[in-house]
Amino acid sequence: MKLYDALNWLTKPRHLWLAVFVYTIVAGVFVQFVLLPLVFPSWHDGYGLLKGVDGWNFHRVALHLAQAIDQHGWSQWTLEPQGQLVSGIAAIFYVLIYPAPWSVLPINALLNATSCVCLYLLLARLTEDRLAGIIAAAPFMLFPSNFLWNTQFHNENYAVPGVVFILFGWILVSGQNTARRALSAWQTAGAVALIAIGSILLGLVRHYILTALTALFLVTAIALAAVWLLQGIESREYLTRMMMVLAACASMILVVQALAKPEETVASNGSATGNDSGPKETKALKWSRTIWLPSVVDFQLSEIARARRQFVRTSAPGDTGIDLDVTFRNAGDVLAYSPRALQIGFLSPFPSLWFSESEKSAGTAMRAVSAFEMGFVYLALAGLPIFVWQRRRQPAVWVILSVCVGMLAIYAMSVPNVGALYRFRYPYLMPLVCLGLAGWISRTRIGSPDIKGGKTV
Repeated sequence: MKLYDALNWLTKPRHLWLAVFVYTIVAGVFVQFVLLPLVFPSWHDGYGLLKGVDGWNFHRVALHLAQAIDQHGWSQWTLEPQGQLVSGIAAIFYVLIYPAPWSVLPINALLNATSCVCLYLLLARLTEDRLAGIIAAAPFMLFPSNFLWNTQFHNENYAVPGVVFILFGWILVSGQNTARRALSAWQTAGAVALIAIGSILLGLVRHYILTALTALFLVTAIALAAVWLLQGIESREYLTRMMMVLAACASMILVVQALAKPEETVASNGSATGNDSGPKETKALKWSRTIWLPSVVDFQLSEIARARRQFVRTSAPGDTGIDLDVTFRNAGDVLAYSPRALQIGFLSPFPSLWFSESEKSAGTAMRAVSAFEMGFVYLALAGLPIFVWQRRRQPAVWVILSVCVGMLAIYAMSVPNVGALYRFRYPYLMPLVCLGLAGWISRTRIGSPDIKGGKTV
């Protein structure tokens, strides 16, 4: 019963938040002061940072800004020095605490703990069981790959929580409370605020992804309106629900517009040396307009093609590129590639890459880690159809499923590199993995309401 007692303790959001906050700090200190410099010095890039990722460039920009603040005052501070939010936030901690990456661990822990609590509450709401929710959320919280950003600093420190906040807010808006009634005004305001905060976090580091995500949620809003209409919901409640959905859409659209920059395109290779909001295209893409598609849809597909082309052009040579010879010249090309994109988005890296040698020793180790993680992912995703079938009457389930699957396809189409895709897709793949695990849990007594602590949310 000790395990159940520990899980029951964690089902209280404040307990879970505290546990994840402390865990993130401890893990960050261990990685930066022990694992990299002492155990694996060949992976160490100095200052507790891992070689081969963008942490050093973020550190350099933050250090330069912190030095300018020390010399000339806080008037020198900017939120996005050289277009990097990560460095702007880090500079504050460099000045107030110490000019080294470990000083940023508190903000990493704050965001990670809050996102873990939100995902847990999302899962507990969908499963209607807190104990099942905490177990299902474990992969998101404990997968080793999230050490790449939670113990370092990266755009994922802000992008991952941002996506989770948006998803949780939309689950609140599209679902009902335990009494199957619409949310109260205060609950709706909280959900919309959470969506807005998540949109800001995501938009500041990956504006082009926020744009795509907003488009998917607009389609989702139309689908919800149709479903609720067919269900014959009483007119007053229908109006209330639609007002909630419209407020959620409006919050995302406003953030997209507020954070838009004139020089942006929707392509980006995720490099820390440039603006992660999307680099400029140097040559016009030869794109053939598809007459039967609405122009707005055709344009969005052309932007995916542009993003893919730009990624191939600007990314450094590596051995994790995939389908680099594939280009999109019209909507038909994009749609024909969709099955392959879903295969890559869900299942890569494939077993042939798991234990292969990389050009860097750290890369070889990461591939071995991916073998463990992907083995678990394959097993968990096998339970996803079980969960979806059991909860098929919950609109919130279809919201998270459609949005996450859509974003996995978009990322796989626009980022033809397994290494980059592995971290970019994390906030979209992991909720589905957690739902799949919840599907398996539902086949056992682990998540049963009659178990102590298995209380309905």
